[in-house]
Amino acid sequence: MSFAARPASRSLATRQLDLRPLDASMLDALAAGDRPGLEALTGARFPAPLQPPPLVEDHLDFFRDRLRRPEEPGSWWFWLMVERASGRAVGMLGVPGEPDDRGRVPIGYSVYPDREGRGYASEAVEAVVAWVLDRPGIEAVRATIAPDNAPSLRVAAKAGMRAVATGRVQDVGEVVVVERRAGGREP
Repeated sequence: MSFAARPASRSLATRQLDLRPLDASMLDALAAGDRPGLEALTGARFPAPLQPPPLVEDHLDFFRDRLRRPEEPGSWWFWLMVERASGRAVGMLGVPGEPDDRGRVPIGYSVYPDREGRGYASEAVEAVVAWVLDRPGIEAVRATIAPDNAPSLRVAAKAGMRAVATGRVQDVGEVVVVERRAGGREP
């Protein structure tokens, strides 16, 4: 399936957040622990000591590699969640690849632990899912979530995602696959 989309040139906005596109140089600064450099590049304040939100560190090299390949149109959907009132980075989310043969793309999200429970992930995921589903060639957005991760399952539900399958993922274990289809169609 061909997928022709261009990177977001502006932030997406929610009630509390600005969602700012990240690029490889920003992730390089994050990986290097260069807080002043990262703050200069993103315009956001980061917690000290500088580290990625949970789960992002495990995939940081993957995201950086994808962002360095501009010929892969799906590799640019990676956003920083910035609390508008304070300018503080509160998390990250991304859609790291092109649609599969059914037009489905994955989404992942993570919030810094001290920022959890404030609705940031819900707002960000709702905004990005709606934006992604409005792109040509996208039929559905999916996430794989551990069944005991109730907060993440609630975030997905608030974004209109519904369970469509269960399975097992190596190095993760049991997962629930949740999905929201374009046009409000049932999975």
